[in-house]
Amino acid sequence: MSVATTQPSTSSANADIATRILTRLLRSFAGSADLQLWDERSLSVGQAPPAFTLVLRDPKLLRSLVTARGPVLLADAYFRGQIDIEGDLYSALALKGYFE
Repeated sequence: MSVATTQPSTSSANADIATRILTRLLRSFAGSADLQLWDERSLSVGQAPPAFTLVLRDPKLLRSLVTARGPVLLADAYFRGQIDIEGDLYSALALKGYFE
């Protein structure tokens, strides 16, 4: 898996931690995606052009996804506007197993 990151000049410690967590969680992800954090930092996962972008709008959400783990959390976060999916929704559903 290839991981590339870009950072704006005003990066936060929380975003640094989130980048490390997501890189570790998704190291075996067979697909290809971009992840955009709340501070607009981006993380690319996979070798091919990304099928979707997962936008994380709330740093607390990542903590919940890692500690509580469960598919209901992802759905709830989507309906609350804490995450968004830009692109192929069906490809994004493959991430579900990484947060269960």
